[in-house]
Amino acid sequence: MKVFVLEDNLMQRQRLVRIIEAYAQQKKMNIEVLDTAKVSELIQNIESESFDQLYFLDIDIKNESKKGLEIAQEIRKLDNRGTIVFVTTHSEFAPITYKYKVSALDFIDKSDPEMIQRVEEALQYVYEKYDMSDAEDDFILELLKRTIRLPFNDIYYFETIANHRIKLISKNRILEFYGSLKEIEKMDERLFRCHNSVLINLNNVIEISRQDGCVYFENSISCPVARKNFRSLREKIK
Repeated sequence: MKVFVLEDNLMQRQRLVRIIEAYAQQKKMNIEVLDTAKVSELIQNIESESFDQLYFLDIDIKNESKKGLEIAQEIRKLDNRGTIVFVTTHSEFAPITYKYKVSALDFIDKSDPEMIQRVEEALQYVYEKYDMSDAEDDFILELLKRTIRLPFNDIYYFETIANHRIKLISKNRILEFYGSLKEIEKMDERLFRCHNSVLINLNNVIEISRQDGCVYFENSISCPVARKNFRSLREKIK
C-alpha cells in the first residue's frame, strides 16, 4: 500500500507521517510513505491506477501555481482508483470540493480533535479495500526499483524500444521500464508474441488486418504483426 503526503509545512508533514507510520505499525500494514512539499515529485511517483494508493493533500501549497483541489484533479487523471483525503486548515473549502469531481473520501481539519482518528480511519478503509481487490484481475510487474500494478484488461501491448527498455501501452497511460518481453510473456497465457518486438493482450484485440500488417485495439491504437504469426493469432482470438 502506497501513501502520499503533500504538505508544504515541514512540521505538519512530519506529524502526519508519524500518525500514518504508527498506525501502520500497530496494524502490521505493509506501507510505503512518500512525503513531499512538491507537486511535481508527487505526480512523478504515481505509477498506475491502483486501489492501494492513498493521497493526503493540503489545500494550499506555497510556491505552487496549482492548489490542492486542482492537484487532486491531476491525480485523478493518472489514478482513478486511488483514495484522496484533504488535510488542511482551510475548512471553508470543504463545501466546494464536490465541484471538482475528485471523489474525496474525507476533508480533515488539522485543528479537529479527532484528526488522528480520521487519518487512521482513512488508512484502514484503503487497506481493507485493497485487501478485497487482491482477487481482481490485476497484472503486477515487480521491477528493480518499483512495482507496476494495473488491471490486466487495461493493457493493449508491450513493445521493445532502445537500450533494452520496454514500453507498455495501456488504456490510461504509457510506461517505460527495463525488462524482457520473454519474461513478461511467461506471466499470462493471454499475452501473445505477435512480432519479435511486440507482445499483445489478446483480450483487447478488435481487428486483425493482414493487408496493413497490423492488429488494432480501441481508439485506433495499433501495432505490427509478423506475417508468419497471422494464422496463429486468428486461432487465438476465435
